[in-house]
Formats: sequence, C-alpha cells, structure tokens
Amino acid sequence: MNGIHRYGLSPALFFLVVLVTLICTPLSPGEELRIVTFNVSVLGSNAPIQTERIFQGIDSDVALLQEWNVNQAGGETHRDYVDDAFGPEFYYYLGYCQPGSYYQPNGIVSRWEFQTTGGWPDTSGVNKPDFAWAIIDIPGDVDMGVVSVHLKAGDTTEDKEQRIEEAQLIKDYIESSLVFNPSSNYIVVGGDLNVVSEAEWCMNTFATFLDPLTYRPRDSEGDKDTNKNRTRPYDWIMPNDILDAFHDAVIIGTEDYSYPSGLVFDSHVFSRWSDTTTAPASTPLWNLPPVLYGDTHSIYTDHCPVVKDYDILPSPIPSPSVTSTPVPTASPTPTLIPTPTPKPTGTPLPTETPTIPPTPTPKPTATRPPTPAPTATAKIVMGQISGRVYDRVTGEGIPDVYVRVLEASIGSGGLSDNDGNYTTSTLNARAYTVFADTFNQREYREQYYNQKDSEVGSTMVPSNTSGIDFPLYKKGYYPSPTATPSPHYLCGSIDSGDYDGDGTSDLAVFRPASGLWAIKGVTRVYFGGGSDQPASGDYDGDWTSDIAIYRDSSGLWAIRGISRTYFGSRADIPVPGDYDGDGACDIGIFRSASGLWAIKGGNRTYFGKSGDLPTPYNGAQLEKYIAIYRPASGLWAVKNSTRCYFGRPGDQPIPANYQGLYPGTAQLGIFRDTSGLWAIRGLTRFYYGTWGDRPIPGNYRGNYGADVTVFRNTSGLWAIRGMTRVYFGRNGDIPVAGLAINPSSGGTP
Repeated sequence: MNGIHRYGLSPALFFLVVLVTLICTPLSPGEELRIVTFNVSVLGSNAPIQTERIFQGIDSDVALLQEWNVNQAGGETHRDYVDDAFGPEFYYYLGYCQPGSYYQPNGIVSRWEFQTTGGWPDTSGVNKPDFAWAIIDIPGDVDMGVVSVHLKAGDTTEDKEQRIEEAQLIKDYIESSLVFNPSSNYIVVGGDLNVVSEAEWCMNTFATFLDPLTYRPRDSEGDKDTNKNRTRPYDWIMPNDILDAFHDAVIIGTEDYSYPSGLVFDSHVFSRWSDTTTAPASTPLWNLPPVLYGDTHSIYTDHCPVVKDYDILPSPIPSPSVTSTPVPTASPTPTLIPTPTPKPTGTPLPTETPTIPPTPTPKPTATRPPTPAPTATAKIVMGQISGRVYDRVTGEGIPDVYVRVLEASIGSGGLSDNDGNYTTSTLNARAYTVFADTFNQREYREQYYNQKDSEVGSTMVPSNTSGIDFPLYKKGYYPSPTATPSPHYLCGSIDSGDYDGDGTSDLAVFRPASGLWAIKGVTRVYFGGGSDQPASGDYDGDWTSDIAIYRDSSGLWAIRGISRTYFGSRADIPVPGDYDGDGACDIGIFRSASGLWAIKGGNRTYFGKSGDLPTPYNGAQLEKYIAIYRPASGLWAVKNSTRCYFGRPGDQPIPANYQGLYPGTAQLGIFRDTSGLWAIRGLTRFYYGTWGDRPIPGNYRGNYGADVTVFRNTSGLWAIRGMTRVYFGRNGDIPVAGLAINPSSGGTP
C-alpha cells in the first residue's frame, strides 16, 4: 500500500474514490477513432524516444509508421517500442523490408485485434519496403482496412513517375483484394508519400479511390506542410468515401484545442502563445504531456505526425447515475498531484499495470511473409476492359447497355449481352473513365465505374482489366443498405461437383427462378426450379455427378436421366452420399426435428436433435460418415467415432480433406462469414471472403486437397484461393459445385 499512502489517502478511502471514479467515468475510447501517421526515424537511425513521447501525448487508436527501426543491437524489440509508446494492450504488424543499409520497414499499431495482416511488394524499385496492410476488427459492424506506405523520395521526373507507379500499385492491390472490400469497409491509406506538392500527379491516382484532399490537416498557424522544416506536404492520411463521411475535428490537449481538418503536430508550434515563442528542447509542453518542446525536431526524425479523427465507434453504454453521500476528502498535500515533468533521461513515467488481455505475440519478421493472392500489375498494358452490367436489386443481367470508354475513340466501348456481359475493343495502354450509358435502358440510372453518378470521384480503369461491373439501380430507387441474410444451409446436399468425370470440380450454379443448371464449360440445362433443393451426386457410379433435385413438398427425388422416386417429407434435408461404400451415391435425408437419418434401401438411425446441421463427410474408408454440427454450442459429433467442440453460433460447417492426403479423412472446418475466417481444426486459420459469401470447398485443381473457395452471389464471383477469380452466375443463384475426389464420386481418379 505504499503507493497509496504517498498520496495522503488511507487505503479504504483510496479504493472508495477509485470505485466512484470507475462508476461515473464514461467508457474509453469514446466515439472518435484517432488515426496517426508518422515517419519515425531517418535513414540509418532508430526511432528515438521523442517519437514515443509524441505517441503517448497524441493517444491514437491506430498508427501507421514508416522507417520503423528500433535499436535491436541494444536489445530493443518492436514489441518493446509498442509497449512504451502505446501500451502493452496494443497489437502491431511489421511489414517486410530487405535487410541492409536501406532497411526502412512500414508498420501498423492498433488498439484492436487484427483479423488478418500482410505485405504487398512494392515492385516499382529495388530495396523497397512492402506496403504493410491489416484488417482491424474495430468495434461495430464495419471493419477497417489500413495500409502503411512509404513512396519514393526525390524531386526528379523519374522520382515522380515512380510515385505514380506506386500509387497505381496500391490502388490495384486494394481493389483486387478479397479482404478489403472498399465498397463496404472503412479503408485508409497513410504514410510518407514524399510528394513535392498536393498537385503532384500521383495524388490524382489516389483521388480515384480515396479522398486525400477533402480534409487537409494543419497546425495552429494553418501550415499543412509536414516535413521537419515545414516546406513539403510529405505525410498523408487518405480515407475512402465511406470513412471520410465520418470525419470529425481533432480535439487534443489539456485545453481541448480543436483542429477541424485534422492536425499536423509540430511541438514547436502546438503550445506557442506568440509567433516568437521559443524554449529549450527539454521544456515540457504544459498542454500535452509528456511531450517536450523539441520532440518533433530531433536530429533522428525528419517528419511531423499527422492526425485525423473519425466518429465511427459505437457510443458507450451510459453508466447508471449514482446518488451517494459525498466522499470525505483528505487534506491536500504537495504530493497529491505528481509533477508532469518527465525525468531527465526521457524515460516515460511509470504506470500501473493495466488489467488487459495478454500481450499479443509479435509476428516474426526474419522471413518474408508469403505474397498474398492479389497480384497487382504496375505496368499498364494494351487490352480489353470487360465485366457485367446487372440490376442491383435482382441481380439480373441488363442487355443493350453501352459501356463507353470516354478517353478512347468512338466505338471502342462494349454492348452488354442478354446476361449483361460486355467487352470493349482492344485499348491502348493507359487508364480510362468507363461509363455505363443507359440510353437503350432508360428505366436505369447511368453509372460511372465504382458506382458513381457522375465522373467526379469515379475510378479510372486501366486497359486489359476484367471484372469491371456496373450494378445499376432503376431511376428513383435509392434503397437503404441492409445486411446480407445468412444463406440457406446446403452443406450436405451436393455430394459431388464433378459434372464431366475428369476428376476436377466444376463451377456450377442452379437458378431456382427458371430451373437452369449452368455448369461452366460443360452444359446448360433446365431441371427443376422453384423451391426445389439441388442434390447432385454420382448416383450410377460412373464417376460423373448427376444433376438431381429434392422437392420437400412431396418428398420427390428427381435424378436427371436416371430415376424419379419419393423418399422423405416436408422439412427434411437432403444428404446424398455413398453410405454403404459401393461407389455409388445413395439417396438420404436428415430430419432435424427428431434427429432421424434415413438412407433409401439402407439404414435408419437417430443421431442429433432439433437445430443440428447434418455434416456427412468422407473418411479414409469408402463409406460416408454420419455426422452433425450443433451451431448453438459448436459441437461436432461423428456417429461411432468422436465428439469435439469447434466453432461458435453463426459459423458454417465445411468439413473436407484440406490436408490433401490420400487416403485421408476430412478435417473439421468452419467458415465465419462475419469476418471471412476459415478455421480448419488442427491445421490452420486464415481469412478469405466476406459477409454473405458462400464457402464452396472443392477439388478445382484436380488433386486430393480441397481448395478454399467462396461464391459471392451478389456479383457471381467465384474466388479460389491462390488460383483464380472468375464471374459465373448472378444474384439469387445457388452454387452447386463441390468436392470431386471422394468415394461417393467413384473413388479417386
């Protein structure tokens, strides 16, 4: 209790004061999320203690750091730096940079946990650090994607051209990333751009997908320049439209100074009460402890930090008001309030050990992280622009819409076909303004690319680019955004996704509205429709999946070209599979109300209860295992085998042979569409996909291992991790792809 008595309070009185303070103090942080970007060292040096004090004073939630070197030779780690500058409860990611004399890594620090992190290679030059990126699980329903960047320095024409190339790289990476989702997530790119002025051409590139200029931070004297000498606008925080809409004034310091456009923090200016005020470097800033007057002018730094606030955090739940007898106060003594002056050595003042989660383990930095799936092309080449025009509400393709390329010659655009697909003529190597002209479809609103009603703010598209879609609204229709509903459970209804017998899974969709089965590169046929549930499988044992439907209103099973039979009733879930190991798919149902499993011509058994999801899967033996997943508790139960807990409410079960061994059993796995998490028990965890995506693991490469795949029915996108992205299908389609290599599809090829 010595630390309590030194303030002149008894232990009982001290704890009473603390209790009342906790009850009456609002939750922290408040509604504003604070972002800071700061180049924290100069080439060949380490981030000095002055930068730690600055971060402590600014009190940010998310920080983007450049040239983030620490004194590793002296035993300091990046974890140590984060603990001192931000606190041990903060997380961090250090981007890759080639070791050597040009070691200048980018990094990210966050108050909240990262969903996923990575580095995008800067291929514009040699010895360039990766663009460090992260998806942060901030409070609320929307995630935040952040990128810390450091562009080429210099004033020559070649330097400026390289910065243009880097800006295009960053844009390509973000727009091709499966995890950033710039149309729905908060996105911010920040760092040391090294631009000579805000009119430099690379800023035009950034302005095609971000809002760099709407709010320009400045100091109390209105100066927007950010280098130490205050002559160049090097450092920027650039949000996307969604985040910029929540821009708020930066309120900072003990006097609550307000900076409406954001703050360029210069310690020589922040506390100045006249134009001529100067002070020794070690003088404490009376209105922003523990910062000292000379901190931004250290010989080891060349930049001022830049700060912006965004009103995006959920409001804290107000504490109930407490009416109590006033607490007696102790007589004040000179030692009641500790002096704010830091120790001469610059060591931060000691703080009590906070009650926080365990310190996050820093990510290893000795080896380069694997290159992420998106591959950006810095050099624009000749080629066509292609994509799809479709109704934003129904997903139906819109024909006869002419997609114009404004900077190209007349007639270079493309006309959409009956499914809404279009392709322009071959275009010269450059970026273009692309525009959906609805002259022949006047009930729809015109649209510039990236869902803009005018050219202002639209995104220019490089030649030789696919996937440039135009989701159009009808005129007068401005819906409020709503969450995508959870998909209907279909995990067990597709037993085989190999529709041509080549041992490879095929991309395929079923369109209930018309009964269309579209199998990419194989066939288009009409079979079933309405409320029918697809139930494909190799029912005749010829190694080829047969198109089939289950109609629960009557219990009808219709297998195209083979048979029609009745088995089951309303509310039963189809679970086709080879349950007896004879190499052919059997008809089967799961009745959730009672836990009944019934296999036509075979067994009837009870396993599971109401609310369970059937997850039959293949093991090392020929026959399919009966298994259930219980969403309420995360229970997996395999009949006559095992029980374990893996997952939580809302997760979708996706068992498959992800390990790729043969013979080998499937691994238990879940997909969490709220974050895009794939978790494979005992094997791996990673993020791929987003809200509303359907997980469709399959053997798309033709080998034993299941490929991680998502289907996005709002656009018809199929994304196969590490392999390809292709558009096939439209809004409302049900994916009917699945595993090709399993005993129920005739064994292995």
